[in-house]
Amino acid sequence: MRMKPLACALLTAALTSQLAACGTLFYPERRGQISGEIDSGVAILNGIGLLFYLVPGVIAFAVDFATGAIYLPDARYSIAPEQLEQAVG
Repeated sequence: MRMKPLACALLTAALTSQLAACGTLFYPERRGQISGEIDSGVAILNGIGLLFYLVPGVIAFAVDFATGAIYLPDARYSIAPEQLEQAVG
């Protein structure tokens, strides 16, 4: 019966680490970009999530591409981050 608490702890750690691998959480100032070079660090972290946990990895890629947080900053935004903060808040 000791495997059940261990399995729960491992699952919790895995899902928590995947939530932290999202570029939107690491770089909130990048939201609103429309294109650019893809940040390899964020893409690799999302790819690791995709490799180990299919659904959270797909969600991480979708969120990062939808918000533009996966792109390296180049000062081109579809919506300025200040206006995005007001719209979200």
